[in-house]
Amino acid sequence: KRNDDCSSFSPSTMPFQVSMGTMRNRRNGNFESSRLLYSSMSRSTDVSCSDAVSIWYIPGFMPIHSSFRGNLCKCGYPENQHIEGTQINNNEKWNYKKHTKELPTDAFGDIQFENMGKRGKYIRLSCDTDSETLYDLMTQHWHLKTPNLVISVTGGAKNFALKPRMRKIFSRLIYIAQSKGAWIFTGGTHYGLMKYIGEVVRDNTISRSSEENVVAIGIAAWGMISNRESLIRSGDNDGYYLAHYIMDDLKRDPLYCLDNNHTHLLLVDNGTHGHPTIEAKVRTQLEKYISEQVIPESNYGGKIPIVCFAQGGGKETLKSINVAIKSKIPCVVVEGSGRIADVIASLVEAEGTLTSSCVKESLLRYLPRTISRLSEEETESWIKWIKEVLEHPHLLTVIKIEEAGDEIVSNAISFALYKGK
Repeated sequence: KRNDDCSSFSPSTMPFQVSMGTMRNRRNGNFESSRLLYSSMSRSTDVSCSDAVSIWYIPGFMPIHSSFRGNLCKCGYPENQHIEGTQINNNEKWNYKKHTKELPTDAFGDIQFENMGKRGKYIRLSCDTDSETLYDLMTQHWHLKTPNLVISVTGGAKNFALKPRMRKIFSRLIYIAQSKGAWIFTGGTHYGLMKYIGEVVRDNTISRSSEENVVAIGIAAWGMISNRESLIRSGDNDGYYLAHYIMDDLKRDPLYCLDNNHTHLLLVDNGTHGHPTIEAKVRTQLEKYISEQVIPESNYGGKIPIVCFAQGGGKETLKSINVAIKSKIPCVVVEGSGRIADVIASLVEAEGTLTSSCVKESLLRYLPRTISRLSEEETESWIKWIKEVLEHPHLLTVIKIEEAGDEIVSNAISFALYKGK
């Protein structure tokens, strides 16, 4: 028996394969995914999909973002949303690699945002989906043109008031994306920075007549999406499917709505509910893969240029910048946008040897409440990540928010890409 609430999927171009408990399938010419994650299912790596498995329910704490109440498994789902025959195991540590199984996806197609008049494309996929498969999905099946540039925007996942100057910066960023045939990557939800990016995409699409639409790709965690049950296909429908999605901002739900101004949505699943940031690995790997693709007409070493654009933000923004820099992806940081962006900007301009005490002092200055809640070990991790970023100053470009007019933003993107060649 299948339980759709504890499932996750990964697309594959393989015709059909069963190995190590994994089934991948592409049928009827439609690009489909192939991973159903039972977050309660234990299996060994030497069984096929048809073999018997042991089933476990592993009690755990309630995730911060869980909308369920009562006894929960460590996957975030209650016991009654696990498959039949579940056994309680108090001693085992939950792991999606061990407690999951792959089957075809049940959520992909077009998404209609009700009362918004907007449509986009979406797919639910596994956190183990390889980047080549994803890129093939976007270019061969969604028919997106090969990007001439990728802009990965990060920072401010929580709701905040966007400064007017920052909105102007994003407006220029979207204009650059539209004029250059770029893809924009964000977190894809109607929340925080992603919401504002979506609004700017909408406004620029309306105000500027262009044959090229802005390609705004949102990469979000399936288990963090509100009303996601409306995205699951009904019955055995394998053809065209239009999901009717309701954005309910007033709903008292710790989960997030998808943003209606994003054109494409990759919804990453590892079988958990209410666990944020599980999509980060898929996003960073995809960005790195794209940056290594060869396009003959490129002025950047024959590769697709990619730049990380950071404003504000906290831990996840810092980790995104860190991973980008380690992948040799240049970053533009907006000084004056607050939080981690200001920490990095202040330290880039600092003279002399960068010590851990200098980094901690800057963290306390720009993120006092956040840092005060961290353990000493966690604080040391933040310091380590920042120092790793600053070991590569040639990949960092800082722009000041009060000086960032259209020309400054355009030049910063060009300069960052030039330095990253």
